[in-house]
This record gives sequence, C-alpha cells and structure tokens, in this order.
Amino acid sequence: MCEKVNIPEQYINKNCSDYFDEININTWKEVKQLFKLFSTEWIFRGQIDSQWGLVPSIERVTRFAGSDDLERIIIDGLKEKVLNISQGKECPKTKLGWMAFAQHHGGLTRLLDFTTDFYIACFFSFGFNEETDVLPEKCSVWVLNKEWCKKNTLERLTKISRFQTLKVDDMDKSQFFDDAFVFNPNFVPCVCPFMSDWKNERMEKQKSIFLCKCNPMFSFDSNLLGENGSILESKIYVKKTIMPMSIREEALSDLVDMNITTQTILSGEEYFQEMRNVVKMLEEHARATFENLRKNRE
Repeated sequence: MCEKVNIPEQYINKNCSDYFDEININTWKEVKQLFKLFSTEWIFRGQIDSQWGLVPSIERVTRFAGSDDLERIIIDGLKEKVLNISQGKECPKTKLGWMAFAQHHGGLTRLLDFTTDFYIACFFSFGFNEETDVLPEKCSVWVLNKEWCKKNTLERLTKISRFQTLKVDDMDKSQFFDDAFVFNPNFVPCVCPFMSDWKNERMEKQKSIFLCKCNPMFSFDSNLLGENGSILESKIYVKKTIMPMSIREEALSDLVDMNITTQTILSGEEYFQEMRNVVKMLEEHARATFENLRKNRE
C-alpha cells in the first residue's frame, strides 16, 4: 500500500485540472512544516521556474519518434570517449550507469534527476548560483511517491508474457533496467525510479535518484499516467509545490545552516565541467548522425 499524504486544504489549488496536485505555499516556515509530512517513500525535484513541467532533456530537443536512437548514439559515443580520458576515475559498467553519467553531466537522456532529500531539491529550486537579477516569480519542488511508480510499472509490465514472473525486488537490479527499458521490444508506458550503480561524490552528496520513462515514443507525463491512468489517483501521488521567489533569501540562508551550499553539493567542479564539455561535444556529433539516420529512413 503506497503512502498517502493529507495536504491541508488551504494550500491546494482546487482549479488545477492536471494529473498532479498543485500546492501553493507563501512562507518558508510553512514549506518546512509541509514537508515533514513526507516519508522516505517520496522523492523530490527542484525547478527554478514553476511553469516548467516534468520533461526529460531528450524531449526538449526532439520529438519522441527516434529519440531512443539519439540516446543510444550519445551513450555509445560517450563510452568510447570517457574510457580514454577518465584519469583513473571509476567509469560506469552498465547501461543505466552510462545513462546516469550522461544525465549527470547535462546530456540528453530519458532520465529525470530527483533527490531523496527535500532540502536539496529546494537548493536547486531557488537558483542557488543564479547571478541575474531576473528570476522567475515562483519556483517549484515536484514530489512523487516512488513506490507508486514501482507498483504501476509492475502492474503494467506483468501483463506481458516475458515479465509475468517479475517481482518488486527485481526492479532494483540493473538487469531489469536493461530488459524492460532498453532491450524490450514491447515498450510499455510507465515510469520507474532507479538508483544508479555508478555514482560519483557529487551524486552521493546530492542524494541522487532518477526517474526513467520506459516508452520513448510517449512523453514523460503519458508514461507516468499509462494508457488507462487515473488522474484522480495520480493527484494523490504526484505533487507540484509552488513557492514565491520572495522567500529565496531566507530559504538559502537556512540551507547554509544545514550545510547545503554550492561548496558541499557541487564538489569536483573542474572534472564535472570537463566531462560536461565532452558530453556536449559528443551530442553535437550524435544529433548530426541522428538527423542523417532519420532522413535515410524517410
């Protein structure tokens, strides 16, 4: 049974017709009180602009048809390049690990970054390193129940013969990711949480966890809901918390007291930027290759 959280009525936007509950909070004190309600079943994603939805990076640059090809081209190129310049650092060993590596360094993948720590999500929400004076009026923290995502994934996949014996415990293994999310000819619309088997110090400090959509032909939202998903049910387990930027200074000051700062959360900056540049360079080549592949198919 997935945990439900009773949000005080005064915070809920009753006019929201989306698949998630929209929660509006105006003070930092209320924000902290609210998130005491969430147990470890819940994961968080901070976004600096409250108007943004849950959209993986690969959805932002290409329509869904063929996006799995683009992702594959990027990952294959990344493997070859990074193994040659890794400077003795540990490299990923699985498909999930390489996708996490690409995602962590700003690459195009189906993954969405989440964290198991609400306050770390707030760190990203409030634009910790934004120097500009022009910030959005409001930011957001998305909150999802990861056990609900697992339950839906299990129910949808076990309708396929090859996954009929699948158990919840199997879903934490990298082999499951390969079987269901990479090499599965019957991509079922679903979203599942994954802890990467590859992590660097930066990811450890950010308490990273990823959500991955299974069917690359559908949007993240469509994968989350599934073919016959209930919006009434999804509103129970998906929340979008909206906060005003007017509380930013107070929030960031409080986060400093919690030792959540640029120095503690964003360690290893030099190597991170080097790998980020490698990923961006490979993406330019991958996108050109992808366009040629797409044109040849037309």
